[in-house]
Amino acid sequence: MSRISFKAVWIGAVTDMVSSTISGALIAIAFVVILHLTRTPSNPLDWTLLKPENQNSLLYGIQVIVGAACSILAGFVAAWVAQHDELLNGALSSFACVLLGILAIAADKDPHLRLTHILLLIASPPFGLLGGYIRHRLKTPQVRQL
Repeated sequence: MSRISFKAVWIGAVTDMVSSTISGALIAIAFVVILHLTRTPSNPLDWTLLKPENQNSLLYGIQVIVGAACSILAGFVAAWVAQHDELLNGALSSFACVLLGILAIAADKDPHLRLTHILLLIASPPFGLLGGYIRHRLKTPQVRQL
């Protein structure tokens, strides 16, 4: 257990949750602004535009890419704080996303989205691992080949 830095893993998990929440909110706000600038709904506060069945694939794709980037950032931060076993601590930084993903799958009523949730849940630790790997590569001195 000495290979795991609980402090680093927690800091990485919080980084993932906060960065995902803030970026998700900014993307949603931008989406609503763009929708209201390009359309004139009968009700200016027509929030039904944000329902999953009304969201377009581009928005969902952007959210997935930004979420993956947040997981990579979290893995990097966890590896940086731990200063050892960067890959392990980076991958473990995704534990909060995995737990929340399990809860989302359990509460999900739409079987069509369940597979997507499961795939994103499985993808979270490798993205954290990638962040840890990036930190490890930046920390390791490079030998120049002549």
